[in-house]
Amino acid sequence: MTKMEGLYPILAMPFDQSGNIDLEDLENEVEYGIKKGVDGIGLAFGSEIIKLTDSERNTVTKTIVNQAKNRVPIVINTGANSTFAAIQYSKQAEKNGADAIMCLPPPGLPNEAIENYFSEIDSNVTIPIFIQDAGHSPIPEELGNILSEKCKNISYAKIETQPPATRVKNWITSCSENMSIFGGASGAYILEELSAGSKGTMPHFGYIPMFRNVIDLFEEKLLSAAEKEFNKYASIFRCDLPQLHMTKEILKRKGVFKNSYMREPTSPPSKYSWYEFIEKYEKLEE
Repeated sequence: MTKMEGLYPILAMPFDQSGNIDLEDLENEVEYGIKKGVDGIGLAFGSEIIKLTDSERNTVTKTIVNQAKNRVPIVINTGANSTFAAIQYSKQAEKNGADAIMCLPPPGLPNEAIENYFSEIDSNVTIPIFIQDAGHSPIPEELGNILSEKCKNISYAKIETQPPATRVKNWITSCSENMSIFGGASGAYILEELSAGSKGTMPHFGYIPMFRNVIDLFEEKLLSAAEKEFNKYASIFRCDLPQLHMTKEILKRKGVFKNSYMREPTSPPSKYSWYEFIEKYEKLEE
């Protein structure tokens, strides 16, 4: 498979008002992303994956893979709080047609336990693995290098621990060229991460056209234009509204989703947060 890089947004999960997955909207979302120029698609925590049953995980993965029709790679988050569960999720994702998996280890583990966690997953799959480095479960870049050299399938990392750009640079410096580093954190630091050498980003699905433009402009070395494009949306990123709520509302307004329902439990935003977001979003869309 060609080396993965570029724009790999994380799907939002569409539900109906009863909390059931809306597979038609999920197919619409995949198609929307591909038509808007994504390089790949991810299913992860931003997809409310931890709120899905095991059966739903399988159904969703198959639906995404079938809709993508090999046009873009599909990355499925298969991390779990036990190595046993992570292995089962990873094997099932590969069986269901995923092109790669992404794993976040449980928080608070010593390096040896993290190494064993990834080594066991690696020995049970044949597709590429993304290491996910997140704030509540950070992974030292030196350990990332050890894992990429020890494990045949580990060749990517998604960096989200603060400060992201510095972490991206440290991982690139510590790891071999075989390890490709992506940014995450909703894409909020994409320009800094690209400048530090990241090969891609995994933001939410609501701003695909903007992220596509930013990446393309950056690659053309039109840095001022890339910054200007991103900064048009900076006020949206500063809204006091959770990214998941924001993304679903945007997709509903674009006609991709029928509604913006969040599966419970969730923390409902305040009326002011909604008002602030809608006011700024509508100005952008004028």
